[in-house]
Parts: sequence; structure tokens; C-alpha cells
Amino acid sequence: MTPFLKLVADDLFKEFGKKISNINLVFPNRRASLFFNKYLSELIEEPIWQPSVTTISDLMYRISGLNQVDPVSLIIKLYDIYSKQLHSQETFDSFYFWGEVMLADFDQIDKYRVDSDKLFTNIVDIKEIDERFGGFSPEQLEALKAYLGVMTDSNDSIIKDRYLSIWRVLGSIYKEFRTQLNSEGLCYEGLAYGIAASKLDNRSDFQLNGTYAFIGFNALNECEKSLFRYLKKSNQVLFYWDYDSYYTQSEVHEAALFLKDNLYEFPNKLGANHFNNFSNDSKIYLISAPSGVTQAKLIPQIIDKLRVNTPELNINTAIILPEEHLLLPVISALPENIGELNITMGYPLKETAAYNLAEFLIKLHINSRSDEEGNVRFYHKDVLSVLNHPYLQIIDSASCTSIIKRINSENIIFVDSTIFSSSPVFQVIFTKQTSGKEIVKYLVEVNRTLAGFISKKTEDSSFNSRIELEYIYSLYTNLNRLGDVIDQNSIDLSIKIFRQLFRKALLQVRVSFSGEPLSGVQVMGFLETRTLDFENIIMLSVNDDVLPGNHHRPSFITPSLRFAYKLPDYTHQDAMYAYYFYRLLHRSSQIYLVYRNRAEGLTSGELSRFVLQLLMESGKKIERIDVKFDLGISTQDAISIDKSEGVMGKLNRYLANSEGSKYLSPSAFTAYLNCPLQFYYRYVADIREPEEVSEEVDLPGFGKILHAVMELIFSSIGKENIERIDLEQFVKNQSKLDQLIDKAYSQIYLKKEKEDIRSLLAGRNLLVLEQIKQSINKMLKTDIKRTPFKIIKQEEKVNASIQFTGNAENLQLRIGGIVDRLDTDGNTIRVIDYKTGNAKDKGVFASIDDFFDPKKIDKTKEIFQIFTYCYALKQQEGYNDIKPELWFVRNTTPNYMPCVNNIESKVITEVQSFNRWENDFVDKLRILLSEIFDTSKSFNQTTDDKVCKRCAYNSICGKR
Repeated sequence: MTPFLKLVADDLFKEFGKKISNINLVFPNRRASLFFNKYLSELIEEPIWQPSVTTISDLMYRISGLNQVDPVSLIIKLYDIYSKQLHSQETFDSFYFWGEVMLADFDQIDKYRVDSDKLFTNIVDIKEIDERFGGFSPEQLEALKAYLGVMTDSNDSIIKDRYLSIWRVLGSIYKEFRTQLNSEGLCYEGLAYGIAASKLDNRSDFQLNGTYAFIGFNALNECEKSLFRYLKKSNQVLFYWDYDSYYTQSEVHEAALFLKDNLYEFPNKLGANHFNNFSNDSKIYLISAPSGVTQAKLIPQIIDKLRVNTPELNINTAIILPEEHLLLPVISALPENIGELNITMGYPLKETAAYNLAEFLIKLHINSRSDEEGNVRFYHKDVLSVLNHPYLQIIDSASCTSIIKRINSENIIFVDSTIFSSSPVFQVIFTKQTSGKEIVKYLVEVNRTLAGFISKKTEDSSFNSRIELEYIYSLYTNLNRLGDVIDQNSIDLSIKIFRQLFRKALLQVRVSFSGEPLSGVQVMGFLETRTLDFENIIMLSVNDDVLPGNHHRPSFITPSLRFAYKLPDYTHQDAMYAYYFYRLLHRSSQIYLVYRNRAEGLTSGELSRFVLQLLMESGKKIERIDVKFDLGISTQDAISIDKSEGVMGKLNRYLANSEGSKYLSPSAFTAYLNCPLQFYYRYVADIREPEEVSEEVDLPGFGKILHAVMELIFSSIGKENIERIDLEQFVKNQSKLDQLIDKAYSQIYLKKEKEDIRSLLAGRNLLVLEQIKQSINKMLKTDIKRTPFKIIKQEEKVNASIQFTGNAENLQLRIGGIVDRLDTDGNTIRVIDYKTGNAKDKGVFASIDDFFDPKKIDKTKEIFQIFTYCYALKQQEGYNDIKPELWFVRNTTPNYMPCVNNIESKVITEVQSFNRWENDFVDKLRILLSEIFDTSKSFNQTTDDKVCKRCAYNSICGKR
């Protein structure tokens, strides 16, 4: 079928021939003019001058004679007037959003030619609001609560009272704002429209010359209607409307809400015979998919189907994305053989790596600290965010890795700026900024530096490399513009307020992609399709919360006032979207509509009401396709690692006859019993959990400090034989204990001893240290009851070897660990292990088999550990016997003593000697080792999802 713009080009050329060059063509957007010129060029046989082409917005600005102002400058000017009128001390930061709301309201007042004096009538009291204008919509009420600083449970009268105080001066703000802009020759769009319409009303002051053609419009505001009426009265205008009788002949169809009036007042130049296309034999496919990304991944399959009838896809094919965040997933999903591609929609700058780095850098300086000597320190999380950013990795990956490793290994919470002195680029990035004016110049400089490095370092000219430079350039340009606005308006901003200005100023910025607009498959946003026709359409996200979506915007103008003054509301927006949707279907032959059938984030899985209308009312045959993926169940095969020669080579490092001193600890055996794959990752592949800076004392940190303090207590006593009085000194003199706790904290978290650490700690850490002190006091009181005793070793590494049969060979494995404490009461040698975790159902076993049962190991792993230490100590030190004792610090049982218990026939007895259990334990351990080293048995993934949830490697194997 013939595209609408081609129909217009045909008609105009037939009407005017070469004189078409004298016609002024006005389109809703610039893209429409490109397609129109393409169709016109196909009609002419010899060169002619191109007709004058413009948009209605540009035409209104030209008529007004005013210059458009940067939106940020408008907000700044409005803020000054607002502050004076309301005598307000409100910060610019908190005003910014509602300044945008005021601007949007003023824009509509001007475009719809509302009598502002009547609208901003000085309402006397709350009752008059209710009587004359009705209540607020729920959305408006919530928005006003947030702005006016009223609690969410406040009643309507409080909200309206605060609202009234602003409403009373809103008219004065509006007038003063317009007057100031007019005097400076500046304007916002609505002001330009209003002044242009006023000029057209007074024909003696202004005249438009020539013939105009308005092409492809739909919803008109009052200023646009004034322009149309002016030209119609002068007989110097043509109107080209695109519609379909399917909905214009309906009494209720929302797609025709505006067109019926437009067609009546401004008759269409084209005959009605061109506008009965909806009844064509187009094929419509409705596809449901479980997620947004899945929608993108379906595109290659849809393209294959389109190619059955159209082998070479071209400009007649469009992929339409109502949700702009799907652009990159769609680009990634497109097949390599798609041919030429033109991406007409811009990508949100705020979604780019360049923008994210700017956010990281701003936060870096907000959270930085300076001492009295001027030494600058940056918060470690901010530093790590910057250093891990891909741009910094491109510039100097080695330095980034080195600094990150140092921060983590030394647990540096605030990083001294001198750590970055080795790199000129890092020196620029980590130079402290103190104001908004400084930070914007700093960000400009950083982006200039980044662009230079990335363009040099990136040798290939891949699409991704070029696109990253586009992002950086866009950010650089917008930062320069923002800096100019700040300088011109002499604003004194803190970095925090600048961050808000930065976010809001760049919120709507889009990065345009370069491409040939009139060739190849078109990838475009929904609103960019206005006036364009395509034979093949793939439209994603046809969900109701996207099409039409929610158009309730905050406003100071109540719904009842909007209705009274014929200002647009959400029904206008819905009708506009309905028209754009149905207009796309006029002349298409193959249409694929794809939607999410499940809720995702803040979006629902409901089908768009426009599509429901198609299904129920249109009579068209629509083929439904349901793409089913069970996202709740992983379809990934269970991972299994065979014990190849290379794998066994790494495993054999733990054998006694191998080089080095690697040994397997009881934790390794526990890991294997929980999940052999987990054992492989940790002890064979050597995949370690990344080091991280610990700011707060977590449960492992609690244990580390407690262990360290207990060691410090006994080493500070200075002798092996411990008497009651030696321990009582710490109970009676708590300051001594505090000193040891502080020392332990400094060693573990600050990696160095530091005095007066309490001033550096946040409340939660102070509370944890107090809990540690309470636990140690309990332990000291228990130890006092056990005096006298002799300390043999503390925090001592023990090693031994154990013989077993592996693959029909006699092998010896090194096993060991770190013993918390070894002491004796003169008769019995006791190996003691401090446990700070949950004590419930721990420290008791029924049989040795419990240690080797994956279903029971979680309850018995502590006994497994201490039995392993007992065996190793007997081998290493030659002890005849050892008593194992687990000291559960959290055990609240009165008169609790460290112990290991055995339960047999419901009778609990304390384990006094390892000897009784040794042979059985060692035999079972040898069987386990034979299995670990058996080359016929793979390292398989566990089937117990509970184990996976707390496993550090669940992101690798995909079982979270």
C-alpha cells in the first residue's frame, strides 16, 4: 500500500509541479520530512529546489521572535522569583522538581490560551477550593504531600492549606516569570506559542506569507489551532490528515478523539478513499514472552519469518521499542546478516557507562574527608567503584588491580590520596573538589582525558568502542553546557546540590546513533513513528503500563480546573497513544506485537488495552503465540568436573610426597561432604572469595577478635602456669580488657595498632565490641573455675599426614589446621576450639558416621574439626591421649563448661578421650580420602539447594 507521506508528495506535486519549491511544509517532527523528501525525489525528473521544511515548534518560535532558553536556566530564574514571592528559604535542590512542575503547568496554560487571571483567582479559604474546584486526585495529593512537607497521614485540609499558600502567589510568579523572560528576549516553548498566537490574532502587526501545508498532525493545542485558523482565513494553507474510517466512524473510539474535530474544521486535502486501509489482509501475530530481554531475543526468529516473504529487509521494516531501555538488548540480539541498520532512537545517557562514572566521581568527592593538615582521604567503596569501572581498567588495569588489592588486603576504609601519586591520570581523578563549580570543570577535564586514552588504547574500531566514545562526547558536551549555565547565573552550589542538578539536567538527554536514515531496517521509539508507514512491523512491550502507560503527572492545577479550562489530562495522552498505535496498522502487511506476560520489576504483565480492543472489536484474525520459559527452574545441566590429569595434578599438591606445604583442613572435608563441586572450586581450582574491606564487625569478624583477645590475655600474663589471680585481674579491671580488645580490633581491621580507636568507630561496631567484652568476661569466669592449668600452645598451626589407598596406590595426605588453644590441668591434655556461631544442637554426636553423612555434617562439623586436630596433634607431638573440647561462646546454660558430648541410647556422656574414637574416625576419614582421590568419581554438584543458597560459588554454577 502507498505510504501516507508518499500520498502527500504525489498530491502536492500534481497540484504545484515545480512550484512545490514555494510551499512551506510543516511536520510534527523532522524525521517525517526526510521520508517526504525521499518520496518527492522519486517523482521529479529534473532537479528542483527543495521546499521549505520545518516543524510546528520551530515555526512558532520564528513567529514569536524569541529565543529558547536552556531548561536549567529557566528553573534557576523561576527559583529566584519563587523565593522572593513566597519569602521562602527553600533550597534550590528541593525546589528543582517542583520548578519543573510549575514550568509544565505554565507551558500548558500558554499553549491552551487559558486566561491566567481567572485561573489564578485568589481563593479565600479551603472551603472555596472544595466548593469551586473539587478535590485532588490521589496521585496529585501524594505528590503535594511530598512537596509541601506534610506527613502522609495528614488530612485533606492540611494539604490544601499548604497548597493554598503557594496557589495564592502562583499567578504572580507566572506573570513576573513571563515578563522577565520577555524583557530578555527569551522564552520557554509555551510562551513562544502564546506570543506567536497573539501576533497572529493582530493581523496588522504580523503576517505570514506564502502557502503552508500541515502534514500528519493529530492533537492540536489552542495556539496551533489559532495558527491553522489564521492561515485558513487567508486561503494559504493545505491540511493533510492521516486516519482510518475504522475509528473515525466510531462514536467512542479514543484514537479519533482529536481527528473528528480537526477534519471538520480543517478539511483534509486528500480524499476519503485513501483512508479505508484498516480492513486490509494484514497478518498480525501476538507473541507473549516472560521478560523484556526474552522479547529482544525473539527478534532473530521473527526476522527469519519476515524473510520468507521479503528476503531483503529494508526501510520498509521497523523494530519499534516503546521502552527505550530495551535498545541495547535488541542491538545485541540482532543477527549479523540483518544488513543495513538505522537506529533512529537515542539511548538514555543516564544508562551509559560514561554517566555512571560521573556519578561515581561525584559521590567520591561528596564522601571524601580532609584533616587539619589538608590530607585528603576517599571512602574505600567510592574508590573501588571508580577503579573497577571499565574506563579506568582500559587506561591502567595493572595500577587499578594493585591499588584495589592493597585496599582490600590492608582493610583501608578511608584511602589516602597519596596512594594514587604514581599515575598522572589518577592524580587528576583523585584531586579533591569542594564546590559545584569545581566539580563540573573537573568532570569535563576527566571526560576529555578519558576520551583521549580510550581512543588510543582501543585498537579495534568495533561498534562498542565507537559507541562508548559517543557516550563520553555526549556527556562532555552536556557538562560544558551545564557549566556555562552555572557560570552565567552565578549560582553557588555545594557538590551535593550539584549532583541533584546534574541528575535532573541530564535525565532526558539521549545519545543519538549515527546511520543512514533512509536505508536499512529502522530501529525506533514509539513516538518517532508518527506519519511513517512500514510494511513489516515488530513492536515490543505492548503492555498496558507501557501503551498507553501512566500519564498522571504532578501538577498544581486540580483535575476539576483542568476540565473547566479545557487543559489536557491523562485521557488526552491515552487518546494520542491510541492514535499512534492504530495509525501504524493502517498500511502494514505483517505485524508482530510482543509483550511480557509476567510482572517484571515495576511493570505488570497485562496486555495493552489497544491490543485487547483489536482482539475483541476489530474482527481481524490475530495469531497468538506463547513463548514459554520456566524462569523459576534452572534449565542448566548439573555441573560435573572429571578428574583429568590436570585436575589430579592440582589435587596431588596436598600429598605428603609433593613439593610445598599445602594441606587439607577439616573445612575442606566438610566442603566436600556438602558439595564435591564446592570442594573443587575452593581447593583444586583455587577460586577464592574476593577480599573485601570490612567496615562493620560481622559474625566471622566477631570470632576473629574474640580469638585474638583470648590469645592476648594469656600471652600478656607472661607465664605458662595460669592461676586464679592471673585471670581475675582482667575481670576486675575492665580497662585492661578494653585495651586488649582495641588492640585486637586494630590488628584485624586496621592492619596496624592504633590508639583511641573508639573515636573512629560507628555505633554498631562499638556495640559489637561491647558484646565481645561480655563474652570474654563469661569465658574468663569459666576459666577461673578451671584454674590452675598450664597453657601449652595458642593459635598454633598443626600438621600431620594420614595414609590411605587411592587408585590402588598407598598415598599419604597432609592434613592440619590452626588450634585455638592447647592446655593441661596436669592430668589431661585438652585441645580447645572457640566457637562463636550458633550453639543449638551442636557439640554432640551419636556415632562417627554422623561426621561423614552430608545430611548431618552441618551439625557435627565442629566435632569433625576438633577430632582432626586431635589426630594431627597425636601424630605431631606424640601425645598418648587428648581430650577434645568445643567452647561454644553463645551457650547460655548455667555452669557451662567446654566439652564434646556423645549420645547413645538417649544417654549423653562427655568425651574424655579421643583414643576411644580414634580408630573408627581415622578409618572413615581414609574412606573419604579414597573417594576424593578416586579418578573414576567426578566432582559433582550437590542436589541440596539449601547448601547452594549459602555457597560462595553459587554465581558460578548458577544455583542460587
